Amino acid sequence: LLVPRVGERSSAVGTVAAIDQAGDLPGGARAVFLRGLRRVRIGRAVPGAGDALWVTAEDVDEGEVTEEQRRLAEEYRPVLENILEHRKAPQIADFVRSVDGPSALADIMGYSPDIDFDQKVELLETLDLTERLTKVLEWGRHTLAALELKEKVRADVSENLERGQREAILRQQLEAIRKELGDDDSSVIEEY
Repeated sequence: LLVPRVGERSSAVGTVAAIDQAGDLPGGARAVFLRGLRRVRIGRAVPGAGDALWVTAEDVDEGEVTEEQRRLAEEYRPVLENILEHRKAPQIADFVRSVDGPSALADIMGYSPDIDFDQKVELLETLDLTERLTKVLEWGRHTLAALELKEKVRADVSENLERGQREAILRQQLEAIRKELGDDDSSVIEEY
């Protein structure tokens, strides 16, 4: 059971997770790869042996998926895919296409580097699926707009640089042609 701590308060919602892989990192630190299984409401905590803490948890029932939730999920999926395309992450975009269900799709935003820790906790604590999908759609649109703006600025700067470089090269070529023809600016000045 994973329970995020925000400042001095503990979250009322956690994630039941399975350990998929455990091992040592190149620097010698121990690491585990966890796969979130489901949201739970956190209950009473009782100290266990050593540093262990036993926590009771109650599964969160999201109910049946509504048409509005399906619509929001289908609106969110292309936004998420576009973000991943801007990030040059086609493998992850392929994975997103295979995600089934609005809840799982909304929860993918929790992996995003574009939202901060508090937003990730807010996402975890948002139990109402319609509200969660609305949040990730808004955050995703904001992220996509920022990425598109960065790309436009980068393209504009690159275009201006290329134009400036082309003009400089053309000026040099023009001067070289004038010199070859003996049509130098200095000779024109001397004539006057």
